[in-house]
Amino acid sequence: YGIKKVKGVNRFSGDGLATDKDFGFTQTGGKWPFRLTNECQNILGEVDEDEIYDAFYAGTPLKKFICQEKTNYCPKDRDEL
Repeated sequence: YGIKKVKGVNRFSGDGLATDKDFGFTQTGGKWPFRLTNECQNILGEVDEDEIYDAFYAGTPLKKFICQEKTNYCPKDRDEL
């Protein structure tokens, strides 16, 4: 997994993600594994992992659950985590 510039915007890219098939160079390694780990830990600091699992299992989109129902973590001007 890594970051890919799609239509001028940096997006998270990897297997199973919407940007996986978009043309472009995926930047991996370097500081990204640490950054992604840090961001996940920040979210888990605000939302219990059992709540995340229950929401996922119930079919609730995680973006909606994390960004709109549980935290103010996500930027309001973007349609992504």
